[in-house]
Amino acid sequence: MIRSLINLLKPKKSVESRSANRPSVIMFTMVYNHGPFVQRWVNHHHRQLGRECLLVVDHGSTDGSTNDLKGINRLNIPRSDLDEGQRADFINDLQKTLLHYHDVVIYSDCDEFLIPDPRKYRDLHEFLAAHSQDVIRPIGIQMSHLRDRESSTLLATKPILGQRKFGFMMKAFSKPLVTRVPVTWYPGCHDCSVASAVTDDLLLIHANYADYALIIKRQAMMREIAYSERHLAHWSHHQRASDAEIDGLFQSFINGANLDAPRPLNPSEFVGIVSEDLQSHDLSENNRDIRSPIGTIPDWLIGAV
Repeated sequence: MIRSLINLLKPKKSVESRSANRPSVIMFTMVYNHGPFVQRWVNHHHRQLGRECLLVVDHGSTDGSTNDLKGINRLNIPRSDLDEGQRADFINDLQKTLLHYHDVVIYSDCDEFLIPDPRKYRDLHEFLAAHSQDVIRPIGIQMSHLRDRESSTLLATKPILGQRKFGFMMKAFSKPLVTRVPVTWYPGCHDCSVASAVTDDLLLIHANYADYALIIKRQAMMREIAYSERHLAHWSHHQRASDAEIDGLFQSFINGANLDAPRPLNPSEFVGIVSEDLQSHDLSENNRDIRSPIGTIPDWLIGAV
């Protein structure tokens, strides 16, 4: 762990020697028993940034999902009662610390995958060289699993986008995750204390509902873990949802949709919607119900994660 932290906090190059086209980047996630999503997160963002640019913070996993993270910076912290406020404080403190040594700090949950538009950029490095805003908010796409039309289980050896073809754009998952300045993310990282630039040049694929069996299994675990009293008072409901509530959520994704003739999702159509909503309320609030109708993933995204 000490060696990983030393590598992680290597001093930046001097301003004179640092290339303006290749900012120093670190991307991190925080996990607990996230199963196959941990390796997917590592593999995808390794292709986007390189393994040396990744950090996995492990909050006491026991499922073996973090055992084989070769070449990845890893920080182990002891398991404690889940407290979303404490978790947000930790993530915010780490973001500010990492900015002492890196130009860009990115956070995402391990079931979230950043994809720069592959028609324009080869990888995240190329995207970041072209976008220098203090805080960048990608367009978020929530994937769904239509069990009557798609395979029952995601195959770990194949990309998610292709095995799953349906999703919808959602303001709550258009998160301000790419940062060049200190920010305070609110619990869940759906919003932060600093104004952000919304772009459809970068997408955030939210895949937690891409596998019905996997989310049912995780929710069963989440109902059994220990929570702080503060967490139970403020944040626990969605994490402790029953199987029936999860079924209702999946149904809500497709209510009113014409699944026989769905439209391909067009992220550029959603930029103005997100931007307008951000200007209409305090950043500490979040209108989680703003979403597009469910549609199909555009062909140019198939296989991207």
